[in-house]
Amino acid sequence: MFQNNSNTTCTIKSLDALTNKIPKWNLSSLHERNCPICNKEGMPLFHRADKLIIKICSNCNCAYISPSPSESDLITFYTHYEKLHKKTQDRTSGSVVTNPLLDFRNRVIKAHINNPKGAKILDIGFGMCSNLRNLKAMGFEVFGLDPDSEACEMAKKEFGNDSIYSGTLDNSKLEIADFDLITLYDVIEHPLSPMTLMKNALSRLKKDGLLAIFTPNMPDIKSNKLVQFQIDLEHLQYLTPQTIAFIAKEFNLNIIHLECSGFPVIPDIHNNGIKLKKSIIHAAKGFVRNLPFFIRFNRIRHQLFNSIPDNRLGNYNIFAILQKQ
Repeated sequence: MFQNNSNTTCTIKSLDALTNKIPKWNLSSLHERNCPICNKEGMPLFHRADKLIIKICSNCNCAYISPSPSESDLITFYTHYEKLHKKTQDRTSGSVVTNPLLDFRNRVIKAHINNPKGAKILDIGFGMCSNLRNLKAMGFEVFGLDPDSEACEMAKKEFGNDSIYSGTLDNSKLEIADFDLITLYDVIEHPLSPMTLMKNALSRLKKDGLLAIFTPNMPDIKSNKLVQFQIDLEHLQYLTPQTIAFIAKEFNLNIIHLECSGFPVIPDIHNNGIKLKKSIIHAAKGFVRNLPFFIRFNRIRHQLFNSIPDNRLGNYNIFAILQKQ
């Protein structure tokens, strides 16, 4: 049981993990924090499998971890993120680009930047470089920034030393400040101070430049489907479309694209009350539903039967493009 300052009592529900990758945080160095988006106090509702508490902010409709790991813990964690946590074996997998427009995000970007020649793009938290490869194949001049030093060394072999930077916007040697587009794909849910990340990223955009955000959508806390809270346990906050609107207002940005789409990918689910066979089927269905021909088929089906399209099927992720004024 928990009682907040308004004397409201609530029960904190414990959640099982749907992943074997559970971070081992230093629980003796956790820090209390308010909502990292609007600085309001949230209500604790869930206990994650990594022993951290999820609070819900009713002001900006964001979920966040508090108490949270320390900044030093997070720096150590992300320095070798791909190798030690995600346990990535083959960093060259996916190095061959087929058609970048198979990714719907690239189709949306192309609709807003129809002439990529000469346009500079910064991919923050590029990880395995798949987004860098796609954008380069589309004709953009690409740059990458990542705190994982080993990921950066691998990326430099493919994109060159002048295009890849190690660290964060605060401490890297990246000096360019007139990007046409900055992408934050699976990034904004990680830092302790996402609004500082937003501020620093916007300072590197030219006027009318675009900032693309792709992040897990906070689940409906009244439902029994809380997958976002049960995998990727390094996430420190969970946004919603309402949170994106709050951020846009705070930074005086135009929302030029906002949608929820997709299904979770759970490759390493363990048998903790969930059958492995069922998990594989669920992941396979998610993959098939995101194939372009399947999306087109369902849109036609929706039109024929006069039903409402469901945002490219699924609502696990948020994809937003914000424009600097």
